[in-house]
Amino acid sequence: MWRMRFRWIALLSLFTCRLWSQALSGTIVGAVTDAAGAVVPNARITLTNEGTHFVRTVETNANGQYVASSIPTGSYSIAVEMMGFQRTVRDGIKLTAADTVTVDFFDYPDVPRQIKCA
Repeated sequence: MWRMRFRWIALLSLFTCRLWSQALSGTIVGAVTDAAGAVVPNARITLTNEGTHFVRTVETNANGQYVASSIPTGSYSIAVEMMGFQRTVRDGIKLTAADTVTVDFFDYPDVPRQIKCA
């Protein structure tokens, strides 16, 4: 009898923890394209919580899309970086509980190249 009660208490605790963790997180998704409209695969996306300094890094897939799931709620700064392109940052992105926020980076600027004439 005691073991059965313990199992029920343990099961309810796990279920409650699972619900609690879902309620305090959300998802940030988006896409990265360059100035010509082409997708930018393998770009590094860094999400930084502006209040807690929690950091998550993901990469864009072959279609230039990224997904960062189970992100703690709060206000985020999102940076995109790729060799040959300028680093771009968006600040003040609000993520609330159980929400999915889309943050796209269109017209991602490439790095100006200097041409040296002889």
